[in-house]
Amino acid sequence: MVLLKGSGGELIVSHLPLFHRPHDYQIIYRVEASNNQLRQLDFLSAEQDDLITLVPNKFDLMRLINKEQFNITVDVFRGHFERGGTKLFQTNITFKSPLFIRKINAFTGKDKPTSPLSKEQFKKVTINNNQELWVHLIDRQPSFDALVFNKKVERNKKPFGNHSSEKDTTACTGDGLITRINISKLLVNCFKQAPSYIEVNDFK
Repeated sequence: MVLLKGSGGELIVSHLPLFHRPHDYQIIYRVEASNNQLRQLDFLSAEQDDLITLVPNKFDLMRLINKEQFNITVDVFRGHFERGGTKLFQTNITFKSPLFIRKINAFTGKDKPTSPLSKEQFKKVTINNNQELWVHLIDRQPSFDALVFNKKVERNKKPFGNHSSEKDTTACTGDGLITRINISKLLVNCFKQAPSYIEVNDFK
């Protein structure tokens, strides 16, 4: 899991999804920590070496899919835990409440969308009164996982440049290669904010 921190200090975890079972779910949960160690960490950027990732003790992912609340012990890493990350410490967290749960239904063959960067490929999740988290909906291969914090937009305001509808993410449309650099530039252009998390390699 990758750990994020909201503008109000909220601790949020996102399951690192894959196309295959049992990890074919996008799951974002609000969590609470048993001590202040997690809150005191620096959340630097979406770069692999800067991430904070968590490795929980073994548990059934269906507990999160079923929106359960429970405590668990996690190992905390600076960097991606499978790609050279450094273990910092072990602590306990509580999976408090689900923010977003979605099964990945990967398209194949003729069913593939024309582009994974097309409009309405992002879902808005409310974090607090001032902040939203936008989640890229993974539906095809190749694809990518991306999370972008954004200032909450007041009703009837324009969230995407000159576009008037909250559902219209046309400003995010791109037809280039799915690379980390291309996606990062695209999201900065779309949300006027650097992404907090990007993963491409697991979705090639």
